[in-house]
Amino acid sequence: MAGDYFETPPILRVTDHKAALDACKRLKVAAVLPEMMVHGDAEIERMPDTPSTVREAWLVTHESRLKDPKLNVVKQWIEACFADFQSGQNEAH
Repeated sequence: MAGDYFETPPILRVTDHKAALDACKRLKVAAVLPEMMVHGDAEIERMPDTPSTVREAWLVTHESRLKDPKLNVVKQWIEACFADFQSGQNEAH
């Protein structure tokens, strides 16, 4: 996506979004990042006229753990993070 936008190969490759975010902040370079990760971050600016993509997020649980109370707490927290972002609340979790 970034290669198409800038019409040039990347100057840096990283293994995950956290490393890409760190590079953006420390090196002042552009990166393709999940909006959820940078929403409300004053150090990050969305470039104008950039495309957005939508990706599905799956939460998979083995059937033997469907009633695991600890796992259900984690699942509820993950669902709340996504719900807060979609509603615009984006509270720190």
